[in-house]
Amino acid sequence: MTPDSRRVVILTASVGGGHDGPAREIGRRLSELGHRPEVVDVAGLVPWRLGRLLTLLFRWQLRLAPNWWGRIFGVLDSDDGPPSAVRRLADLIAGRVAAVLNGDSPGCGEPAAVAVSTFPLAGHAVAAARRLGVRTPLVTYITDPAVHRIWINDATHLYLGTWTATASEVWRHGPATISLVPPAVAPAFRCADSADSADGADGADSADGADGADSVDACADGAEKRLLRTALGLPDGPLALLTSGSWGVGDVIHAALDVRNSGVVTPVVVCGRNDRLRRRLARIPGLVVLGWTDQMAALMRACDVAVLNSGGLTLAEAATSGLPVIHYRPLPGQGTANAAVAQAHGLAPWPRSPSELTSALTTWTTSPRTRQPASTPDDPLVAAILGVAASTPSTLSAATNVTRTAVDAAASAPPDLPSTDAVAARAAAAS
Repeated sequence: MTPDSRRVVILTASVGGGHDGPAREIGRRLSELGHRPEVVDVAGLVPWRLGRLLTLLFRWQLRLAPNWWGRIFGVLDSDDGPPSAVRRLADLIAGRVAAVLNGDSPGCGEPAAVAVSTFPLAGHAVAAARRLGVRTPLVTYITDPAVHRIWINDATHLYLGTWTATASEVWRHGPATISLVPPAVAPAFRCADSADSADGADGADSADGADGADSVDACADGAEKRLLRTALGLPDGPLALLTSGSWGVGDVIHAALDVRNSGVVTPVVVCGRNDRLRRRLARIPGLVVLGWTDQMAALMRACDVAVLNSGGLTLAEAATSGLPVIHYRPLPGQGTANAAVAQAHGLAPWPRSPSELTSALTTWTTSPRTRQPASTPDDPLVAAILGVAASTPSTLSAATNVTRTAVDAAASAPPDLPSTDAVAARAAAAS
């Protein structure tokens, strides 16, 4: 433990893997630097096991009635403040969150220097804890390119995002301080040569190649790809990696058939923990079908294109691996929102028909691979978090107020404006 070691509480939720994956990675990076991260699942803080029940209901809704979730998602995405259901849930866990942040829970020892949220409800829980006297500063790491209204809360001092699209999406809901950083994905998703590349340090400030990344040499050469395919038992020829999150939800069967019938690639379908889906797909010829796997990084380097139906984490992992992405038959709600934003900002196409899919597969399987750095020696993601931890309340308030004066100017900012410093500079020029 270093003398300036800080206790950092990372609030997340085990709703699939898209939120707790970044939380674990942020914790790993902080721990490597001698800090003391604690990852807390806010779903487990809801009394009467209500959080687990809601997670289970959400999972089955995505499986059985995804269109209903899409409607609910749209209704909740309003700028009239957080929905009452979100406020009530936040109030239910505010006391427990306050105890964790203040160091009053068993084993905590001292108040947290900063809190990090990777799940929307967590930010609202911190806002509710503010009313109980909590003063811990909050950083919110947004996991998706499309930013739903419930990500926005009154407690956040700094938002972090991976894509320039994220800044535009945050500002769609009003004033906010946001900085763009390389994604919180595990080092395994980086190319073998990326750790030694000097191109990564400023990669998050570029709009070239994969959005927010410098264009660099091919991520995986032919020799590495052949070795990976042999180790993973994959066939030769162009391969498309189809993923549907750790829960294996969505219209995966029709998506896999459309990819196979394109004749362009062989589908490699990862079913997550959905064993029923895996068994059904295994009976269909022309597919490579996998269940739960911890080899996603290797699969991404072994394949030629990814076909996704939802998650921001998988999109970030693919960008880091240099794997082109196509959104197809996305899940209603966050899936369609991500697909729309990704297409609008040039991150990934969203074909609406099998013929459009065939065209996109043909284009992307022949495109050069570029990558986005997962971290750098001077990791801007960790630096941003520790910078908030080191700030005084008056400094944090001043920074937020400066950015709020920039909203009108920043709303029309070009897509390559990523950094909080740039926003503050526009504020100064406009004032």
